[in-house]
Parts: sequence; C-alpha cells; structure tokens
Amino acid sequence: MAIIGEGYNPCEDYHFPEFGSKNYSAPRGVHIMNKDESKVMRKLKSQTGLSEEEIRKVKKYRVMLSEAQKSGEKQKRNGQEKLEAALMKRVTKRLKLPKEHPIVQLEYAKAVKEQVKKHGPGWVLRRYIW
Repeated sequence: MAIIGEGYNPCEDYHFPEFGSKNYSAPRGVHIMNKDESKVMRKLKSQTGLSEEEIRKVKKYRVMLSEAQKSGEKQKRNGQEKLEAALMKRVTKRLKLPKEHPIVQLEYAKAVKEQVKKHGPGWVLRRYIW
C-alpha cells in the first residue's frame, strides 16, 4: 500500500482487471447466469438431481443452457421502439393504469395519432394500422 505524500498515486492501490467479468463483485472465472439461464438450471437440477458442474458436463444440458442464455439477452432497441416505449410510459403514468388496460390502449392510440400529425407520416408504428 502506498503512503499518502509526495508522488502518491491512488490508482496503485486498486487492481483494474484487464479482462474477465464486468461484474467486479464476482471472482475471476465465475460465470454469472442471467435470469432465463438460471431458471433453466434450477429446472434441470430439480429434474435430474445433479449438481451444476455435473449438468454442465452433459452436452444436451449445455445446449439448453446456451439457448436460454441467448434468448435472455436484451435486444437493442431502435429509435422507433424507444419512442413507442416513452409514449406508453407517459400515458400509463398519467392514467395510473397498467398498459394492458383498454382505456390506456385507447389513449395510447390517440397519442400516436397526435405524434403522426406532429411529426408526419414517417412516424409509423408497426402494430397499428390507420
């Protein structure tokens, strides 16, 4: 540990990992499962009675875990999807109802029509046909 004084560099005390997990609380080499992957792992553990290490050795189970990991990744949203989400969030906050509610759906459709009037026909939603 460096002593505070002349020529002290605070970065000398902290280890910056060059590669590995972005999760600093996890030790190096430990795989952190996402939600879908851990769900499949729990299901496999209860069905087979095997431990996590034994499950990962079987190819069939590895493929299942890999598919669950890929399906659980968040897809990047484009600008249109971000606008849709922001519009829905604005409507649900104002009405204080869930997005599945019929009143919210009607208000959302009205808000979309206003956006189309405001921004022109380029602002088109995939789910609604005018």
